[in-house]
Amino acid sequence: MNTLFQRIVWVGIVCFGFVSLAASQSTTLWERAAGRGSLPSWFSPNGHTERGFAYGRVGTNDRLYVVSRNGGTFVRILNASTGADVDTLRVAGISGGTFALNDIEVSSDGIIYACNLTTSTGASPFKVYRWTSESASPATVISYGTGTLRLGDKITVVGSASDNSLVIYAAAATKDTVVKFTTTDNGASFTPTIIKLSDGNMGSSPSVAPFGTGNVGFFINSIGQSAKEYDANGTFKAAVPGTVIATASNAIRYIARGNSKFVVTYQYGAGNENLRLVDVTVATDSAKTVVISPSLGTNANPNGTGDVAVKVNPTGTADLFILSTNNGIGAYRTDFVSSVEWLADFGVPSTFVLEQNFPNPFNPTTTIRYHVPQSGRLSLKVFDMLGRELRTLVDGNVEAGSYQATWDGRNEAGDDLPSGIYFYQLSSQGLQWTKKMTLVK
Repeated sequence: MNTLFQRIVWVGIVCFGFVSLAASQSTTLWERAAGRGSLPSWFSPNGHTERGFAYGRVGTNDRLYVVSRNGGTFVRILNASTGADVDTLRVAGISGGTFALNDIEVSSDGIIYACNLTTSTGASPFKVYRWTSESASPATVISYGTGTLRLGDKITVVGSASDNSLVIYAAAATKDTVVKFTTTDNGASFTPTIIKLSDGNMGSSPSVAPFGTGNVGFFINSIGQSAKEYDANGTFKAAVPGTVIATASNAIRYIARGNSKFVVTYQYGAGNENLRLVDVTVATDSAKTVVISPSLGTNANPNGTGDVAVKVNPTGTADLFILSTNNGIGAYRTDFVSSVEWLADFGVPSTFVLEQNFPNPFNPTTTIRYHVPQSGRLSLKVFDMLGRELRTLVDGNVEAGSYQATWDGRNEAGDDLPSGIYFYQLSSQGLQWTKKMTLVK
């Protein structure tokens, strides 16, 4: 076995036998944002009136629901595929709290739930309303008036009303308390359970991301603190490094895909007003950034309010949605690759990175992206399983930056190659990086 093939096999074992080290790719689906000059007419650019939203499949439609207090109390219905306005929900009879409506979620079986914001549950109850369809009137299903908790900055809904797996989480701002609501009558009423966090109080605008339904652990992200993992009883387990998820962030959602685990969070402030997808497969305290979406705008957002939502597609991709207060909404699709070694963010890369080809498997063409931190000579070549060189895609001097090359499944002579496993290798300045790809015909 020659030296090149030994290197290829070794990289294949490390990168594909244990955990794939490949940077995920993302595509902008649509944006209605101040930064693009396309902010919806009903969306305030400075009034802090849009704070919560949700994705859900309701009936046969993929929807986004946006709570708006711009000129009244509204729930705007959007087409999740395009971002276009569709309608509004009925809100007659909704009242009470600092804000009568503040956040919204959708169960896995398409039931809509929205909450008010109360700064003291004893003085004004925390309320959750239910819509069984987009044409239904809201019904109060939770009225929680115990204690002096601030609830409703964020709620999280997981599970299905139809099989009573539905759970609603609400975390109390600047307290150590999470209220978990469960149902036995298909979401018509709920029983609260108090979870106390072992490490003390959260920050403001806390958000809970449970690992599923039932008695499961969860993440919490709140302003001023790191995103943290807890077990089902509220015992602190680990924190995401502040270099991965900064404390100027809050809304968080958890996603599991096969053996891979991710969180998506909203981050605010100058240069942000975007979402971040983070891989926590290996460990929470070893989290890696996968995707950072573009900023939606530069309008001031001093309260740091906003939200994220996720749609996991049957193709293995995911659509990530963001609401940024005063700046708009957007949707992005990621290929959901696990465990990145580097994020291809904006600007000059900080290190060499060879991304996983996309699509993979492929027929007949595939794209290979790579990132170069400094100028110099570089080659990108394709090899077969025996280590034989088949094609040179790049060979020459390049400037620092991000690039991509396309391979059409042919060798240097232009002959079509058979289905099978191939390797591509990036070489520069005495260093090499190799990854595996699959051609399927």
